[in-house]
Amino acid sequence: MPGRTADNVYAVGALVERADAVALIIDADRARAEGAEAAALATSVVDRARPDSIAFAFATAREQARRARGMLGADVREALDATRARMPRKVVPDKLHEFLTWTRERAALATGIVEASAARDDTYHLFTLGRASTRALVTVRTLAERAPTAIEPGDAAALLRACGALEIFRARSAAEPSLADVEHLLLADPGVPHGLPYALAAIDRAVAAIHDHGSDAACCPRPATVPDDPAARIPSPMTLDALPAIRDAVTARVDVAAASAG
Repeated sequence: MPGRTADNVYAVGALVERADAVALIIDADRARAEGAEAAALATSVVDRARPDSIAFAFATAREQARRARGMLGADVREALDATRARMPRKVVPDKLHEFLTWTRERAALATGIVEASAARDDTYHLFTLGRASTRALVTVRTLAERAPTAIEPGDAAALLRACGALEIFRARSAAEPSLADVEHLLLADPGVPHGLPYALAAIDRAVAAIHDHGSDAACCPRPATVPDDPAARIPSPMTLDALPAIRDAVTARVDVAAASAG
C-alpha cells in the first residue's frame, strides 16, 4: 500500500476513535458542569475550527476516507459523509448528553462497518492501529492529567467515565469506585477495551499483522511486534504513581509502531 494511502487509513481509525474519546471525556465533565462552564462545553464539541472538537474529528476523518477511497469501502465513506452532514452547528447544554450519545453511536457505526465487512488485510490493520494508538494516548494522558487531583468523592467514578470504563466497574461492583479500581481497570486488566493493556496489545497485534502480510519470510523477514526502543518500554507494573513515565513510554511506543507499520 502506498505510504500516503496507508497514512490516510491510519488517520481515519485514529480520528473516529478520537471523536469517541472526546465524547466520553466531555460527558464526564458535563455531569459536573453548570452555567457558563456547561455552555462552554456544549460550544466546544461542534466548533469546526478546534482540532480537539468532535466536529473537527469527523470532518477530517471524512476527508481522509475520501483520499483512501481505493482502500476503504464505500459504506465507511457514506457513514462518515452522513455524520458530517448531520453534524449540528450548535448544541445547547440541555442537549449535550444526547449529542454525545449520538457521537458515540456514529463512531461505533464506522468502526462496526470495518469490523464486520473489511478483509483482514493492511487496510483493516492500519485502521485498527490508528484506533488502538489513539485510545492508548487518550487514556494515558487523561489519567496523567486527572488522577493526581482525583481526591474528592466521585472523582474516581468521573475518571472511569472519562476513560470509558465506568460501566464495566458497575457491572462488577455496587461499591463506589476508588483510585485503586481506576488503577486496576485501566492499567492492569487486559480485558478492558479502553484500558492501556488492551490498547497496547492491540497495537502489537496490528503491527505484527501488517508485517506478516507485507513480508516474504523466506528472504526478508520483518519483526512480528513493535520494534524494541528503550524510550518505548512500558514500566512494569503500570501504576498511577508511574503515570508520567508511562505517558512518555506510550507516546514513544505509538510513534515507533506508526513508523514500523508504515
